[in-house]
Amino acid sequence: MALLFYVRLIALTAGSLVYLFLLALILGHRRPRLFERLLFVLILLIFLVFSGGLLRINAGIQYGSPPEATIWLYTGLMVLGTIFLQPVVLHVHVQYARTVQNARIGWLLKVLTGAWYLVAVGEVLALGVASHDAHEGIGAVLVSYGNSRFLQGWALSSMLAALSQFWLTLREKDRSAKALGKRLFSASCLLLAVLIIKLVYASASPVLSDLFTSAIIIGGILPGALLIYYALNQNFLEYGAQRNLVYALSATVLALLYLGFVHRISGWLAPVFPPEATASVLLFVLIFL
Repeated sequence: MALLFYVRLIALTAGSLVYLFLLALILGHRRPRLFERLLFVLILLIFLVFSGGLLRINAGIQYGSPPEATIWLYTGLMVLGTIFLQPVVLHVHVQYARTVQNARIGWLLKVLTGAWYLVAVGEVLALGVASHDAHEGIGAVLVSYGNSRFLQGWALSSMLAALSQFWLTLREKDRSAKALGKRLFSASCLLLAVLIIKLVYASASPVLSDLFTSAIIIGGILPGALLIYYALNQNFLEYGAQRNLVYALSATVLALLYLGFVHRISGWLAPVFPPEATASVLLFVLIFL
């Protein structure tokens, strides 16, 4: 359906901007610790998945049938982001317990985290071996892998996030952080439920499939939106103290959204109005705004 297509387009754009905003917010932190660095990597991986999805849908609009190189690029972003998302999700929560909650981390959790990294590296090596054995480019193997394992990887990441957030919330003493933990846990459970439904009804009607896909994309935005809200309104991890950076980032995000709006309107009116003229009018209106 055309409506769901535009819902996905808007949601992927919003998700990319939300996680790009978080990347800049974390990067500008005055006292980066190992936890902040790991959180940056986690947000970067989610951003890769959203930006890959956004590139995919824009390539479809632009080319109809995208070139192979473009397909390999957006699939590679989404697959590699998903593969490494699982160990990093677990590591971020373990490091939060150690750095922020001052908890002692047992050897079992350390071994489990390290083993999950080895599994992720093993998956990447397996893709390279499969490419060599099949005498195909790595891009073709990534596309095949992405079609079969992408949703399973996201479901596993959501389950790990939900379990970790539940564990941290039980230990949390700060009221604001505890409220954030509960909301993140709810968002992860919601995303996991939609992913499971999508996997179970993978062969359902195209309308249901598109509906579940749109719900997954929107659900993936929720954790990032919650982090931004608590960072700015509750000064979570002291990110809200960076007021100048926050104002600059907000202005940049709004400018990017407006430029995207100008581009879309110019394309829609192209049959009756020159795109350059439409862009000029809309940019001139921005002066008055």
